[in-house]
Amino acid sequence: KEPLYPFMLLQMETKELNLASDDDDTLPPLKLYAQINHIRDQETGNVELQTANLNVRILEQIQLPGAKLDLFEEEAVGQVSFQPL
Repeated sequence: KEPLYPFMLLQMETKELNLASDDDDTLPPLKLYAQINHIRDQETGNVELQTANLNVRILEQIQLPGAKLDLFEEEAVGQVSFQPL
């Protein structure tokens, strides 16, 4: 039987990262997101996780008359994959 939910949502938070440079540059803490599809192998019954894009969400706030709207746009910054041990 196929999994009830066809994907897994993953969220990771990173720490601030100091870059090796003379200017003391840093990368700010980030929240990374991924939607990982998974399928069940019909022969073995094992669930396999597929490679997915790793995204960072960019927030845009729009002021409307009487309300504020938060729009999130996801930008791919890499990929995440899983290997069974």
